[in-house]
Amino acid sequence: MEIFISSLVAVTIALTAYRLAPIEGGYWADKAGDKDKVDDSVKLPFYRGVLAGFAPLVKYTPLGWMRSITRALYWAQFGGKWHGWAASEIMSLYAALGVVAFIFGFLFYDGVGWETLGATILVPYAAHRILLVSPARSTEKQLRSELAEFVSMLAAEVGADVALPEAISRLSQSPSLVAVWFRRVLSRATGRNLFTDRDNPEAKGALYEEAVESTNAGLIGLAINLDNIVKRGVGAQQLMEQTARSVSAEYIGEAQLRAEKVGGDMLIPMMIFFFLPYIIVLILILATPLIRGGLF
Repeated sequence: MEIFISSLVAVTIALTAYRLAPIEGGYWADKAGDKDKVDDSVKLPFYRGVLAGFAPLVKYTPLGWMRSITRALYWAQFGGKWHGWAASEIMSLYAALGVVAFIFGFLFYDGVGWETLGATILVPYAAHRILLVSPARSTEKQLRSELAEFVSMLAAEVGADVALPEAISRLSQSPSLVAVWFRRVLSRATGRNLFTDRDNPEAKGALYEEAVESTNAGLIGLAINLDNIVKRGVGAQQLMEQTARSVSAEYIGEAQLRAEKVGGDMLIPMMIFFFLPYIIVLILILATPLIRGGLF
């Protein structure tokens, strides 16, 4: 009871203090050095402001973990989830969940044991897989399935003597997820080059930069091919047709690999949920007369 009362008092004091001095919306983007995403006009809600207390732990996050979170967050936000969150803030959330799981485990199991340590690790991991990775993979998978068709239509537009930037602008008006991604690229290209400068290869275009930020191999490859087409300036129609065939073949190959992998992935669930229950029921049916007959 004492723990509950003291916790309630602490939360009340923290909430009152936060109302007097809220954390600005650009806090996490500013810490990450991403000045373009800083929005100080919006104040973070209390539950997100509390995560600032875990910010010192973020710097100890392994680089591979942070890259994984950043990649998943890109696609989750592209799919409409986790809007306004930064990768460092997500990591602080995981740290907070781990601390809460540790406290509950400590109180429930009366000390630090394997159960407490397991909960401290499993709760943040489950949150990462379910709340971030799952929607990110779903969004990226949908875009990948639409990319081949989009590139084919882009090749048809270029074949009709439409300039590549204009063709991209036209096709980006469709409701597909790839079109939404290209609208983001065009917005990023406002006031700058859409493609890499042919005279200065170090000056990357908005298309290539957005593709690299997405970390999607298909988009990066497409951006490089489109940059090369613009750089050559001739034979755009033939190069676009080759690009469309390449993207289509790559997607078909990935689909075939996924189809082959499904059989192996389904083997263990089938063993657990179908075969083993079937064996158990069969044994019970055969053993019942023997048990009733007094053989056991």
